[in-house]
Amino acid sequence: MLSYFVLKYLHVIGASVLLGTGAGIAFFMLVAHRSRDARIVAAVARIVVIADYLFTATAVVLQPITGAALVWLVGYSFGEGWIILSLILYAITGLFWLPVVGMQIQMRNLASKAARDGQPLPPEYHRIFRKWFAFGFPAFASVMCKRLTFDALAGAAATVPMTLFMLWRHTKLPKHLRYDLPPRLVTDAALYAARSSRCFSAVRIRAHT
Repeated sequence: MLSYFVLKYLHVIGASVLLGTGAGIAFFMLVAHRSRDARIVAAVARIVVIADYLFTATAVVLQPITGAALVWLVGYSFGEGWIILSLILYAITGLFWLPVVGMQIQMRNLASKAARDGQPLPPEYHRIFRKWFAFGFPAFASVMCKRLTFDALAGAAATVPMTLFMLWRHTKLPKHLRYDLPPRLVTDAALYAARSSRCFSAVRIRAHT
């Protein structure tokens, strides 16, 4: 059980690093680009390249490892639909991220040369930046779709059957028992059943309603 929570923690941290570092890199590169100053772009691009190697690349390697370990530990099949979808979206993200790393290195080198020569950013830099900007959309979309899709599927898988079951059971109740059940009554009944009413003030009961 401990190994499961450790792996899950590492997997969630890896996902957060991927999304957070990617968003941060995109933001700082965009702000630096808007300055039109070769010295600023060169300095920011140097840091961005280091951050990509240090954080993003590490998370990219660890994510499939921790994910596969979780699948094996829990006993899922690698042929399940949500796992296949996850791998496809992850592959799409990687296909767009790898070229982006190369573009950032090129932009860093071009900006550094322009800064040393006291020249403005060359046309080649702007061409690469437009391509870099375009590649960022499908990469981020894949990450977000993966997260939102799985959250939505998990919520639907848990909520829809439960709701249908409750609606069906409601029709089986005697007519005099088919009435609305306010949350306050549910809370009071749960507290009474747990024999813990004395531990909760009226304010706390209201907060739990």
